[in-house]
Amino acid sequence: MPGYHVYTWVKSGVKYIQVNDYSGNVLVAVATANGVFLPLPMGSNAKNLQTPQDGSSTPTPTTGATVYQDDSVQVTAAPQSNGAVMFQAAAAPCTDPAECSSHVN
Repeated sequence: MPGYHVYTWVKSGVKYIQVNDYSGNVLVAVATANGVFLPLPMGSNAKNLQTPQDGSSTPTPTTGATVYQDDSVQVTAAPQSNGAVMFQAAAAPCTDPAECSSHVN
């Protein structure tokens, strides 16, 4: 998505995803392994990152654009009416029913 640079790396079986703006400023970062997501306390939008495990009462964004997706993770960004951007990290949607039934993300 225009406006973002996404960096990913894996260490010791944990996937790390960092989203920066085009100026290089860190916006959000998340770690994930075996379907568990852990928001990392870094980036100017760290408080605006939702994951399936956060238990937040903040509504999940219903609109937005995918800024990163692979076979197991999807990160979306949804501009809010107050000018902030809400990020969400979750398991990537599965589009192949045969593949989806053969493993758990």
